[in-house]
Order: sequence, then structure tokens, then C-alpha cells
Amino acid sequence: MATLPAKAQEPILDFTNDKANGRDQTCLIYVTEDGALHQRPGTNELSSFGAGGRPGRLEVTATHNSFKLSIEQPFGFRVAPQDGNQNVVFTSSFSGTGATNFSLRPGNERQKLQIGTTHVEAHLVADRGGDSFPAGTYQAQLTVRCE
Repeated sequence: MATLPAKAQEPILDFTNDKANGRDQTCLIYVTEDGALHQRPGTNELSSFGAGGRPGRLEVTATHNSFKLSIEQPFGFRVAPQDGNQNVVFTSSFSGTGATNFSLRPGNERQKLQIGTTHVEAHLVADRGGDSFPAGTYQAQLTVRCE
């Protein structure tokens, strides 16, 4: 398990799986670019989708095809103005290219990885329903699992 963000090109966690063929196997996650949230026009959402937003980018290298990748949404913002975490629903999603190619899917849907490096884009949407977000700075962290 690892959390975003971290410094670009810094390995944030090394996973081993000793169940795969009786040998240690590794899944290494690098954060290559932090994501950004932007308020989507006409909504009460902060999102990495659309103009002004961008996904977090990762490189995930697996040495065995027994690993599965998932991305959990946060329980709240790490940094938010007063009342910024009230009534917020978070949704994560991710897609990948490279050793494993897969289209955008919910973050809690595990994706089996092939051997090699997969380039992953991780998205986050924060929705307050009928309420707008208070003005201020927001930061969130996603939890990346390679198990």
C-alpha cells in the first residue's frame, strides 16, 4: 500500500509477494506527477477531469503477474478550509497503458497487472452535492495498493 503524493520519480513503496511460485516477487510504485483538482463549471465538484485538473501519474513495475492494483479514495481532504470536508463524497478511478492496458475503471476495482511497467493515471472527484466548496486550499491523498 502506498499513498500519493510523493516526490516525482521517488519510489514510494516496494511490495513483495512470497506466494508467487514460492519466490519473492516485487511491485514497485513511482509517482511521476502529482495530480490537480479544479472546480468543474456548473457543479459542486472538485475534479482531476477537465480543464484545470489533471490526474496523478504513476509508474507501476511488477515482476510477476500475481499482483493486482487498486486505488482508494480518501476519507477527507488532508488540507481544507473550515467546513471544507463536510458532506463530501470522494470517487477515485484509474486507467493504464504499457505492460498492462486497461480503460478507466473505479478505483476500488482491482486490475491484474502483467509483468513489466504500467503507466497509470489516477483521478479523483470530490462532490458536495447541493453545497458549494468554501474558498481555500484543498489537498487530498489517494492510497495505491499493489497486492
